Amino acid sequence: MMNIVHEEARGQASASMALVLGAAQLIAAGWAGWTFTNLGYPLAFGIIALIALCAGLLFRAVAHTEARALVPAGSARRAD
Repeated sequence: MMNIVHEEARGQASASMALVLGAAQLIAAGWAGWTFTNLGYPLAFGIIALIALCAGLLFRAVAHTEARALVPAGSARRAD
């Protein structure tokens, strides 16, 4: 994923990705705890499996084998 980010921006991109992943894990842990407590393990695992299946299908739909630039080459401004 970092291949599509310019080298000088990779530190900031890495920090942003860590922040988003940490926030997502915080939300997922709280939601999973509530679900296990209130709905039981079988239904909670079924919901988790459904979410994982949807995530896999979405990833397959958007994944590309070649790295693409975030900004097209022709649209970059030059400060001459």
